[in-house]
Amino acid sequence: MADITMLEAAKHSQDELERSVAKIIVEASPVLEYLPQKTITGPAFRYHREASLGTINFRGVGGTYTPDAGVINPLFEPLVILGGEVKVDNFEVEVMSNLLNIKAEKYRMKARQAGIKFSETFFEGDTAVDAYSFDGLRKRLTGNQKIIQSAGGGTLTLAKIDELLDSVLGDGGDKVLWMSPIMRRKVTTLVRAVSGSGLINFTQDAFGKQQVAYAGTPIRIVRREDDGVSFFLYDEDPG
Repeated sequence: MADITMLEAAKHSQDELERSVAKIIVEASPVLEYLPQKTITGPAFRYHREASLGTINFRGVGGTYTPDAGVINPLFEPLVILGGEVKVDNFEVEVMSNLLNIKAEKYRMKARQAGIKFSETFFEGDTAVDAYSFDGLRKRLTGNQKIIQSAGGGTLTLAKIDELLDSVLGDGGDKVLWMSPIMRRKVTTLVRAVSGSGLINFTQDAFGKQQVAYAGTPIRIVRREDDGVSFFLYDEDPG
């Protein structure tokens, strides 16, 4: 089966509980709307990353080329286990059964937390802090992959957002801007300050809900779905 998202995979499941849990997890973790899922055999995922393409040159008649080859590095990503157990006291079932299905509610809460935990780890995960998790984007992005506004922090500009988008290959609709609600408000404020600007438009997410987009690139909010706190602390030190 081709790689598909968790939500799409759930549609093919015959298990109603599995479909429901997958939907709840994705609702709590918009990152999973975009990430394709892959079936892995073994304890790790092996893949290859291009390091360099090699060289191409012109030559004269009768001349020769200097042979070389592109470099492809093999890499491994160990699989990790994310989950939890639901504990329901019989007392809760007895005294709350007339108000709600306490077991179903507890499972729904656990599924929401799974989505929250995945999103948080996707961005901020650090195996030096939790050896059983995985490294997130903050730790993986290094060197010129980081775009710094200024040495000590600086005011966000549309030019810097454009620079960020240009640094990622693909068309606008193939990219996603992840940010906190505060940062999204700053972006929309900057756009409104530009007279006649049509940079802000709208797209739909996997659930048909309207989402703000900047220059055709969806802006998705990343925060804890339970208490609304952002994962992003904006505490990077550019040195």
